[in-house]
Amino acid sequence: MHLHYLLPAFAGAVYALSSMFCKRALQEGSGALRLSFVANVCLFLGFAPLTLIPGEPPDWSQLHWPIMAGTGFFIGNFLTFMAIKYGDVSVQAPMMGTKVVFVAAFSVIMGAGPVPLTWWIGAGLTAIAIFLLSFSDWSNRRAILKTAVLALAASAVFGLTDVLVMKHAGGFSPGWFLALVAGVLALESLLLIPCFEGRLRDTPRKAWPWILGGAALMSMQAVSLGSGLAFWGDATALNIIYSSRGLWSIVFVWGIGSLFANREREAGNKVMGRRMAGALMLVAAIALVLI
Repeated sequence: MHLHYLLPAFAGAVYALSSMFCKRALQEGSGALRLSFVANVCLFLGFAPLTLIPGEPPDWSQLHWPIMAGTGFFIGNFLTFMAIKYGDVSVQAPMMGTKVVFVAAFSVIMGAGPVPLTWWIGAGLTAIAIFLLSFSDWSNRRAILKTAVLALAASAVFGLTDVLVMKHAGGFSPGWFLALVAGVLALESLLLIPCFEGRLRDTPRKAWPWILGGAALMSMQAVSLGSGLAFWGDATALNIIYSSRGLWSIVFVWGIGSLFANREREAGNKVMGRRMAGALMLVAAIALVLI
C-alpha cells in the first residue's frame, strides 16, 4: 500500500466525525449558511501554511485553475451543509461516497489520468452501496430524497474539483495551489453574509462549541485529502478510500451518537443494518484499490 493512501483513510474518519459536530451545531441554531461561512474560513487557515513548503514558485499564468477549483469547493460546501441540515448524517455522509464515480468519469473525460478496471469496479460497488444506504427506509421518503439530491450534487461538484486539483496543482506549485483554492473559497464565502439566518454575532452561544469543532475537523480532513490529490494524484483511488467515511458515519452514530444528541440509531435495527451492509460494500471497494 502506498503510504499516501493513509491520508484519505484519516480524512474519511475525521469527515464523519465533523458531520456529527455540524449536525449538532445546526440543531443548536447555528444556521446552515453561518456554519458554512465559519467552516470555509477555517479551511483557509488550514491550507495557508502549505505556502511555506519549499518548491518551485507558482506559475501565475495558470491562476485561473485554482480560482475555478476554489469556486467549486464553495458550491460543494454549500450543498454539503444543506444536505446535513435536511437529512440524517448516516445517509448524507455515505451518499457523498458517490463522488468517486464522478472523479473516475471526470478523470477520463478531462484526460487527467488512467482509471484501472479494478477502480471502475470499486466505483460500481460504491454506487450499489449508496442504494442500500440511502433507500433503506421509505417512511420518510421526502427527506431522504432531498438529502440524496443535495449530496449527489455536492459529490459531482467536488469530483470535478478534485480532478482539477490533481491535473493542475503540480504544474502550478501544489502548496500554493491549495492555499489559493482555500483563499478563493474564503473570499466567495463573504457572499453568504447577506443571506445569513441572522447576524453571525447572534448565533446562539451553545452552538459555538459545535460550530468550531465541526469547522476545525472539516478543515483537518480537507487538508489531508487535498494534500494527497495535489502532491500524489491518484484521485480515483484516493476517493475510493475516502469513501470509508460512510462506514465511519454508521460506527459513530451507533457508538457515540448519544453524545451529540443524535437519534438516528432509533430508525431501527433493520434500517441501520441495511446502512451497515452498504457501508461494508464501500470497504470492499476500498480493498480493490489496496490490492
